[in-house]
Amino acid sequence: MSALSPTLGRNELRPPAGPEGARAIRIAVVGEPFFLDRHAGLLEALRKRVRAVDRIPLVDRPLLHAARFALGEVLRGAAWTPSPGTLRRLRDRFEKDPATFVRRSRISERMLAAATQKPDLVVQIGSLWSPNLSGSALPYAHYIDVTTAMVRRYWPQWLPYDRDATLEAWLSLEGASYRGAFRVFTFTRAARDSLIRDYGVDPERVATVGTAGHYGPTSMETRSYGGRRIIFNGSEFERKGGDLVLAAFRMLRERVPDAALRIVGTRNVPPQQGVDVLGNVSRDVLYRVMAESDVVLAPSRFEGIPGFVLEAMHYGAVPILSDAVGMSEIITDGDEGFIVSPTTVDRLVDRVEAVLRDPALARRLGSAARRRIARYMDWDAVVDRMLRSATCPAQ
Repeated sequence: MSALSPTLGRNELRPPAGPEGARAIRIAVVGEPFFLDRHAGLLEALRKRVRAVDRIPLVDRPLLHAARFALGEVLRGAAWTPSPGTLRRLRDRFEKDPATFVRRSRISERMLAAATQKPDLVVQIGSLWSPNLSGSALPYAHYIDVTTAMVRRYWPQWLPYDRDATLEAWLSLEGASYRGAFRVFTFTRAARDSLIRDYGVDPERVATVGTAGHYGPTSMETRSYGGRRIIFNGSEFERKGGDLVLAAFRMLRERVPDAALRIVGTRNVPPQQGVDVLGNVSRDVLYRVMAESDVVLAPSRFEGIPGFVLEAMHYGAVPILSDAVGMSEIITDGDEGFIVSPTTVDRLVDRVEAVLRDPALARRLGSAARRRIARYMDWDAVVDRMLRSATCPAQ
């Protein structure tokens, strides 16, 4: 190991001394292409701070494996007549099958071994496989939103398993990868608590670093309020509380007749007066709608930290969020927006009405929400926390 290269202690990556020490670190970021693209801002921020960042997408062509898996599911009666829902369940079962975890771990290991330069640290986006299942000396970290144990506890509808033995096998593989990691970086404190409580991960190896979104240019100086528009992401309607949003909006229209609700991410919404269902839109359209909205409404039943909410906050929309899991960590209730129980529709209506009727309140909260994004939920801030954690024992 060169004197200019980092060394690895039990709980810390030790770069050479001096102000340029962190720049000696070489990091490989691995993940599925979709998640690497979604976290492009993370890679850009890392490249500002360390010597090199290699983007390594998991190249997996699982058609034969997936076909065999689907056939097995059909033969044992676990799949029915093909439909979008059935096909999605089959995909989820395949993606989170223990055999798929092992196979993709092997692929990841081969890809990392073939890298022209050995990284000092591998950062994997997510936990659908392990970058070091064989237990070599390669240090790695996971960067995660939620754990499977959290899903089982709060939103079991997401679990694709119909046999307890399959779930337990997955949890065993997932836990072993977490415990073998040099560090597990989490979006939220709730995920950190789950790693320690549910998987037995050493607390010194878990660090909450937050997350960020895709932020375009905006200006609060030209930002206006008083349009009484609300935006909601209905891409997973039940989990995100779409039924609560529609019920609350019906009550709200009785008090604020000109209130308008825009729903993105889905078109499968019952018609309702004042509701504009936009479906999937381009980022330019989405950012414009966010900048025109007084409120971003997110009464999710289960959620980590949704990038949609962060992006809307960046554009000055006032967040009114549920108290589910990681959502309550995004803001301080009353300072940058409001947090309510997802089951209290009356309170949800009260908070939305207060913001829509008072443009001054909306501006105060919206400006504070934007400042919070700039200070804490920016990719540069996330990377700073990652590197501080990696180069000293995690807190």
